[in-house]
Amino acid sequence: MIDAPGDYLGRRRVSHRPAPLVLIAVLIVAVVAGLALVVALPDPAPRDPTWRGENPVIPVLSLEPPPTPSAAPPSASPSVSASPSRSRTSPSVKRTPSPSRPPALVFEAEAGGRSGRMTIRSVPGASGGRVVTGIGDGRALVFPAVTVPAKGEYRLTIAYASDSPSRCYIGLGRRWTQLTFPSSGGANKVATIFMTVRFDQGRNTVEAGNTPGRWCPDLDRITVTPADHPSSATS
Repeated sequence: MIDAPGDYLGRRRVSHRPAPLVLIAVLIVAVVAGLALVVALPDPAPRDPTWRGENPVIPVLSLEPPPTPSAAPPSASPSVSASPSRSRTSPSVKRTPSPSRPPALVFEAEAGGRSGRMTIRSVPGASGGRVVTGIGDGRALVFPAVTVPAKGEYRLTIAYASDSPSRCYIGLGRRWTQLTFPSSGGANKVATIFMTVRFDQGRNTVEAGNTPGRWCPDLDRITVTPADHPSSATS
């Protein structure tokens, strides 16, 4: 039997736990890899700081053809009320006054809500000298405050510029209608197209956009006027 010193505690076992420095190194590598992944991700599409809403996305819907505008009715002749021939005075003529119509509402495209690749370019013949280009590719230009005095049918006139025929979707609420825009005669020449729409009283939203990979013509403005048949505006 071998005598051992009093402070001997036996043979020290070799620990198999990783050294603290190895754990710290692994954590540093993981953090650096995470930061590199965040930097590599693409930045979201820039948005106009004046627009605070969500980016509208064109849904895949079954679309309806644009309604065919009906011809305006012939203007009625003024009613004539003749007095009996008891006097030598000429018969009195009563003209029915035409009802006053609200003024046209004009909304400039550059004031709408833009997102994605939409930008403004100068066109001398446009309203305000500017149009919005780059509309489409899955996103829509939004007119969020089209306010009308009464519920009913209205004429929506769209001013645009395009050097070739193109199609565009016009959204009213959750309903989308596809319109075909003929060439306006050049990228810097403005033409108009119109459709009959139905608005609720007060504030309405109008959108113009296209599906991914497809584009609308450059838009100048939209104009809202009462429809030709006021009686059809009631519901």
